[in-house]
Amino acid sequence: MSGNKKVLDDCRRAYKEILLCHSLARYNKKFCYIKHFRDLDLSLFQENTDEYIIEAQEKGLETEQEKLILLCNGDHWSWENEDKIKKIKEEIDQLKKTKSKLFIQSQVKEIEKEIEEEAKKLTKISLERTQVVGITAEKLAEKKSNETLIFYSLFADRALKEPFFSKEEYDELHQDQIYVLMDLYNESCQKFAYDKLQLIAACSFFMSSYGLCSDNPFTFFGKAVVDLSVYQTNLFSLGKHYRSILSQGKIPPEEYINDPEKMASWYDGVLNADKLEAKATNTEGRSFVGASKDEIESTMSEAKGSINLNKEVAKKGGEMSFDEILKLHGHK
Repeated sequence: MSGNKKVLDDCRRAYKEILLCHSLARYNKKFCYIKHFRDLDLSLFQENTDEYIIEAQEKGLETEQEKLILLCNGDHWSWENEDKIKKIKEEIDQLKKTKSKLFIQSQVKEIEKEIEEEAKKLTKISLERTQVVGITAEKLAEKKSNETLIFYSLFADRALKEPFFSKEEYDELHQDQIYVLMDLYNESCQKFAYDKLQLIAACSFFMSSYGLCSDNPFTFFGKAVVDLSVYQTNLFSLGKHYRSILSQGKIPPEEYINDPEKMASWYDGVLNADKLEAKATNTEGRSFVGASKDEIESTMSEAKGSINLNKEVAKKGGEMSFDEILKLHGHK
């Protein structure tokens, strides 16, 4: 199986799960269904965490800040290390901001390498910090909240009506079994990380459907925004963003159409090129150092003879699929 086909197949599977609002997993030779939570659900779990912190403090457990003061005063840790962690995080944030403004792939890759190096530094010192600080009120609360989330995420049926465990069964699980369930949940979440959602949104099968909903989430998913899962909300936002790029009369190179990774990079490139163009007072004579021919040509906006997509959509009665948009621009 080619790499491109595998990416497409993975995107289709993940898209199906997003539509169904659950993911399929296997635990102890049984299938289970992992619920995709709404924003409201996650807010309630955060509320639980806040309550758990108060309970832990009432039992005499120090907060992280209280523990740090004790450790630094006793020379077991240092405020210099805390400053170092803060600076590394700030550096990573700055690099990510820089990356978001680039559209030339060679430059993006260089920034990604720097981000990776800083992330390794952060992981190393954060691990040292965790080992020294140990259990705090926040850590205990986070653990209890995560265990609660796992319990409410697992179901025995597709309709998400029958819990996979009874409360009594779950409470009797050994901690190692809880960790296995957490790994299952985290593995499921990784399929819907933002960069993975970008790949799904960049697929023609998604954009073809999105082009028929007139930017209306209720038309697309059949339910109110407040009832959408977090993954549905994020995917829809990406679809709206990508469609707005196409509506400007921009079209990707034909060889990108069936490659989600290249399409996602192209969409990002167009957005970042537009930001640069908006800042430029004189568009003539601009140079994009390191840009490929395709990157330069495909990111130039309002090119001579570009098509007004909004007018063309109006001619179609207000709806136009992604395939029709491509044909409009000469792609077969």
